[in-house]
Amino acid sequence: FAKDVEGKTCQKGDEIKSQKFSLLGVPDLQMSLYPQGHTKAKEGHMSLFLYAPAGWQIKYKMYKATCGDEVKTLLHTFDDDEGWGWPNF
Repeated sequence: FAKDVEGKTCQKGDEIKSQKFSLLGVPDLQMSLYPQGHTKAKEGHMSLFLYAPAGWQIKYKMYKATCGDEVKTLLHTFDDDEGWGWPNF
């Protein structure tokens, strides 16, 4: 996923998605990154979302290593194909 982001020039609203992956028995996970923020993000923020199959309840942490190792934790039950995360990370 880092290779997909490195060296790219992005504008607000530009999305980069990871390939689907499995982790700890959860299939078809996918990360979505908006390096300059989702269209609804506050200025100066990136946006980061996790996609998972419907029915899975997942507690996950996301780290932003470049800003003092900021950590955000979320518990979410995925109902559909929408990503869940932080528009203002």
